Amino acid sequence: MKTWHKIAVTAGVVIVIVVVMVFILNVKMVRITEDYTVRVWFGRMDEGKAADVLAAADGLFDEKKYAFARDAYNVVIKYHEGDKRDDALLGVARTYIAEGDDETGFEYFERIIAEHPKGDVVENHLIEGHVAAELDRVMKAKPLDYLAMIRFAGILDEGKCPKAPDYTARAEAILNAPINLSAEFAHEKELVYTVKRTAAEDARKEALFHAKAELPGKILAMLKKRVDFGSVVADETLLEIITDNMTYGDRLAGLERAGTGGTTSSGGDEYADLPEEWADVLKEASVEEGWSASAVVVGTFSGITLRDILVQAGVNPMTGEKGE
Repeated sequence: MKTWHKIAVTAGVVIVIVVVMVFILNVKMVRITEDYTVRVWFGRMDEGKAADVLAAADGLFDEKKYAFARDAYNVVIKYHEGDKRDDALLGVARTYIAEGDDETGFEYFERIIAEHPKGDVVENHLIEGHVAAELDRVMKAKPLDYLAMIRFAGILDEGKCPKAPDYTARAEAILNAPINLSAEFAHEKELVYTVKRTAAEDARKEALFHAKAELPGKILAMLKKRVDFGSVVADETLLEIITDNMTYGDRLAGLERAGTGGTTSSGGDEYADLPEEWADVLKEASVEEGWSASAVVVGTFSGITLRDILVQAGVNPMTGEKGE
């Protein structure tokens, strides 16, 4: 009997030790702030404790300590499986947005909708204020971040937010607004011609040739100051679209005596097929010496919309996806 008693006592002690060890090994102390540490039992955090941690994280956010706030929100995401988890995801999204990382912030907004479609954040439209504020900023900024605009408008729509139709309409208006850009190229023909007409025509032809090579690049630079396409449309594709949609107009910028060329001979109206403004300048000019001419070419990219550009690039304007 004594032997069995000793065995039972020993077994009881072992069991107690094991239970204690299990508790010790499954209790984790997680520091939230310098003066606040939370105890996590068996890898789980109850709702009350999660609410306390969220409050501490919100305080860090208000102090603009975004990285520390994010760490605190992530504690809730890691250890809490209840109703506060979507609040923590929203908190992480806000920290990234506050730091200017729209891409990662957008991913967390998407997670909220995908993982907690019936949670308080979605059901009570708590996501709306943060996303709408970011959309307001994006839509007013120059250059316009096209992809951010479309994605955040999509989040409002997916979350069934009351303001979603208004922001979708604003995005549509931006996509459908005409883009009007123009740039000039001035060119002076270095050669001297006896015949004024030849000087003018050659100046025009050479100016147009060089303008078609240079002006699309200038228009591209101007377009990128208005719209940031990100990775959706490559610069090479934009340049092709601009080149295909540009129109050109020219004017005679100058016609001057240069050197001692001969006089012109006239037979009939040698200016008949020239633009009127060119002909007027030519007719008024002296014909006593040789001539050097200069021309200006204006390249215009107008009447095309952001939607047109995206469609020509093979991108769905309302999703930012290619090949749809």
